[in-house]
Amino acid sequence: MAGVSTDHALANRTANKAAEELHKAFYPAFDNKRHVLHKFYCAESVIVWNGIEVLGSAIDQWMDQLPDSSHIVSTLTAQTIKEDYMGGQTSVLVTSSGRVTYDYDGSRKLHQFHHTFILAEVEGKWKIARENYRLSETDATAIAK
Repeated sequence: MAGVSTDHALANRTANKAAEELHKAFYPAFDNKRHVLHKFYCAESVIVWNGIEVLGSAIDQWMDQLPDSSHIVSTLTAQTIKEDYMGGQTSVLVTSSGRVTYDYDGSRKLHQFHHTFILAEVEGKWKIARENYRLSETDATAIAK
């Protein structure tokens, strides 16, 4: 089997580092400091949240109205996206999944989640350009307080 090229190995390391940085910062902010989430997005960002599309400046308001949450990430993967596909821009596809508990008016409900991000390098920092978040039901319908 042929060896991995140096460029390819560097791209993989870059993607993995971007995913780890996102994981370590995004989910704690989402669960505990939603007022700082705007720092993760660029002005042209688009999220699709359980099928509902939210654009740019409306993302802050959308996130603020979501119930309190607690995420446990069980999988995290990343790969670079060829610059040819992204208009010459360096980009990374990150996927994560796990369990999340949302507090719906005092009733905590457990869900599984799947989260996909496309990160774009903007002024030397990774920003979320596109995001898709999907919840699914679990066998447990509610968790006691």
